[in-house]
Amino acid sequence: MSYSINELAKLAGISTRTLRYYDKQGLLKARRNPVNNYRYYEETEVDQLQKILFLKLFDLPLEQIKKVMQTSPETQYQVLRNQRSKLVAEQQYLDDLIKNLDKTLATMKGETQMTDTEKFATLKKRGN
Repeated sequence: MSYSINELAKLAGISTRTLRYYDKQGLLKARRNPVNNYRYYEETEVDQLQKILFLKLFDLPLEQIKKVMQTSPETQYQVLRNQRSKLVAEQQYLDDLIKNLDKTLATMKGETQMTDTEKFATLKKRGN
C-alpha cells in the first residue's frame, strides 16, 4: 500500500515535519510522484520507519540509528533482538519491583512480614 506523507504520519503517530526531517537526514527517503513531486511511501519505507521508531524508543541517537539502518537486514534484526532482550530484562525487573512494593504495602498494613533482606532484594538489582 502507498501512503502520502500525511497518511504515514497519522499511521505512525508522528508529525509530517519528522518525516521531512528523516528524509533530509537521509534516514528515510521518501519516493516522489513524478507528476506533482509529492512524497509517498511504500511498504519498504513503512517497514523502515517502524524500525527507526523502535530504535528511537530505545534512546539511540539518530546518527546511530542511521548507521544501523545502513547495515544488512541480518544486522538490523540482531540489533532489534538485542533491544528485545533488554526490554524483557526490564519487564522482569519491573515485575519484581511491583511484587516487592505490594509486599511492602501489605507489611505496612500488618497483613504480612518482610525480612530485611526481602526489603532490599529488588532495589539492589538496579544498583542504586
